[in-house]
Amino acid sequence: MKNVITILGLGFLAISQAKAQRVTIGPEAGLSITNQVTRLDGDRLESDPKLGLKLGGVVDIRLNRMVSLQPGMFFVQKGSKQEYIDYKTIGGVSYREMERFDTRLNYMEIPLNLQLYFGNRRSGYFFMGAGPYVAVALNGREDYRFERRLSADGNRGLIDSRSDSYDLEIGDRAADDDIKSGDAGMNFNMGFMTRHGFFMRGNLGVGMSNILPGGDSDYRQHNVGGSVTMGFLFGN
Repeated sequence: MKNVITILGLGFLAISQAKAQRVTIGPEAGLSITNQVTRLDGDRLESDPKLGLKLGGVVDIRLNRMVSLQPGMFFVQKGSKQEYIDYKTIGGVSYREMERFDTRLNYMEIPLNLQLYFGNRRSGYFFMGAGPYVAVALNGREDYRFERRLSADGNRGLIDSRSDSYDLEIGDRAADDDIKSGDAGMNFNMGFMTRHGFFMRGNLGVGMSNILPGGDSDYRQHNVGGSVTMGFLFGN
């Protein structure tokens, strides 16, 4: 993560030294769909993606007609859904047990992308870009549900169920915390912007940091996912 912070620092230094042709700023918002890739002793644990919000804005610093630097700041909801099924036989009776974990993590994320534009001002621009991001975990919550059924197909015969919901502890202490306070990775994006400054963007974010406190090479979890957003650059 220190390397990514250094990259961001160098990027902002380049911004301060660059002679920009035009600087525009504006809001950007949309939906995110993310997952958490978890590996335990070399095996990947299956999980399903989770829908969330992405809210924030960007500064577009046009270096020339085709290239710009674009830092931003976003509130991003990330997370995943995991479900585990087990079959047990007790006293000659077969049971189906289900455990479901629904995890939500809220981050403040700062990307720094290098953007390339293709087209012209009158007809609009297609754009694509990439760059690093760093993020700070604000808070998190996990919903848990357990069910035990007599039926092997799991559609009837409910004999036990319970649920719980609790806040996740954010920090870097392996013994006390659930999720690390920081994350870092790479962004890749593409989209279209009209001559008036309205734009639509698709973004892919790949986390490169292990977000598990006390995690190691055999126990790792990374945030991955994408978003679809719309925005507007004032003064474009």
